Amino acid sequence: MLVIVSTWYCNHRHRDQPAYEFDTEVASQAVSASRGDRRIQKRGADRDYLPENCCFSTNRRAAVLDFGGGAGIHYKLARQQSPGIRWAVVETSAMVYRASELATDQLMFFDDVEKAADWLGSIDLIHSNGAIQYVDDPIGTVKALCAAARAAKMVWYRVPISDGAAKAEVQTSLLSDNGPGQMPTAKDKLVKYERHWISESAFVAAHEGYCSTEQGPDPRERGSQQFSFARIDS
Repeated sequence: MLVIVSTWYCNHRHRDQPAYEFDTEVASQAVSASRGDRRIQKRGADRDYLPENCCFSTNRRAAVLDFGGGAGIHYKLARQQSPGIRWAVVETSAMVYRASELATDQLMFFDDVEKAADWLGSIDLIHSNGAIQYVDDPIGTVKALCAAARAAKMVWYRVPISDGAAKAEVQTSLLSDNGPGQMPTAKDKLVKYERHWISESAFVAAHEGYCSTEQGPDPRERGSQQFSFARIDS
């Protein structure tokens, strides 16, 4: 069983603040952004983001697993072009608890990849935008996703790629920058969290059973890359 304990929205906690308390603050902010159908205008790398790989024929109920997808903001965007799409977000327990009020028969939230895969059935796409660098073991997580979900295609956005070996750094940002939506507190604050720079060769090699179909700089975030992979036996 693969349980996700750290993803994009929910790994951003201050070192002197309990993890659950901070996770709940960020979750509340993300849920406020996803509650409505109108796109929230927010500065940052996701402002002009549209998951183009998530556009499917309206005649089929395509299935997408969104790793680190917060409160489903990517689903809101993808649904505009593919109304029948089914979407499973894999997040931390705090995010899943808070975002469960947004769940429908097409959008569900899980803190376990295998449970998400069971709900979706055959998975067309694993999608992740700016999340893998915040897990404790990025390469191990990629391998586990490939083995557990066996999606036909995988796409990654905003992956920080190192020039050589993998390395970690402490990243500092404002709470208000950690996803769109209204902050749960009146006062903004600085938060610190660990961010991994990932070896390119190790990242590609971790996709066992997949072949690389596209790779290049990601214009959404300086120094990051975007990748596409297709399952070899699909």
